[in-house]
Amino acid sequence: MSVISSPRRWQGAADPRRTTTAPSSPRHLTPVRSEVTERSLAKRRRRTIVASIVIVLIPALVMAYCSMVSGQRQMQIQANQAQYQTDLSNYGALVNSLAGESTPGIVAQKAQQLHLVQPRWVRQVPAASLATPLPLPTFTIGVTVRPRTSR
Repeated sequence: MSVISSPRRWQGAADPRRTTTAPSSPRHLTPVRSEVTERSLAKRRRRTIVASIVIVLIPALVMAYCSMVSGQRQMQIQANQAQYQTDLSNYGALVNSLAGESTPGIVAQKAQQLHLVQPRWVRQVPAASLATPLPLPTFTIGVTVRPRTSR
């Protein structure tokens, strides 16, 4: 462990302190600081109060404004969600009514009401999975067909 000590002065060195000499003018007797009047104290207090009010009031106003804007946006979101639900239920009702009106029995009934010609034959399309790939088309003219996956 080391010990740190302040440097020692040489024994023959002069004292580093300055000696003060009296100034030659009487100016040193006048006060350097002016007296604080009540008016200046009142101004200083007013400035301090106004500054503290401004420091508190401005963030409070900004926070109130942001809160108001956020509330308006939330209300708009709720209104949009309600409108979406209404439109979605209307769409579902329209799809159901269209599906109900396009059944083969109703189509045949409407055709009879309009005195349309009965079809001679109805071709039933076999059910096929949409996941199975379709075969490439064949042409009578010599056109080469490339699958889309090899492009």
